[in-house]
Amino acid sequence: MGLTAVSFCVNTIVELAPHDAQFEMVTKDFEMKLADLFQQKIEQGIRSGELATELDAVGIARTLTVSTVGLIVMLKARPERAFVESVATVLLRLLK
Repeated sequence: MGLTAVSFCVNTIVELAPHDAQFEMVTKDFEMKLADLFQQKIEQGIRSGELATELDAVGIARTLTVSTVGLIVMLKARPERAFVESVATVLLRLLK
């Protein structure tokens, strides 16, 4: 899925899902697939030894999903680069 498709899904979450049950289902499916993807990759990193064994793969995957959606929404307002970079730094620390 490309960046345009992700942006479209995020726009749908924000604009349409609260008002349309069908869009709500589609966006929840997108959110779950994104969280599953993050979780799979985190678990893969734990198994390979690249990530610490004590990481909570489910919790971190959900945090990354919510943060990704939030960042995409915020980026539309063109926040200061340093602000976005500081958020990314904190998110990456979750994986140590």
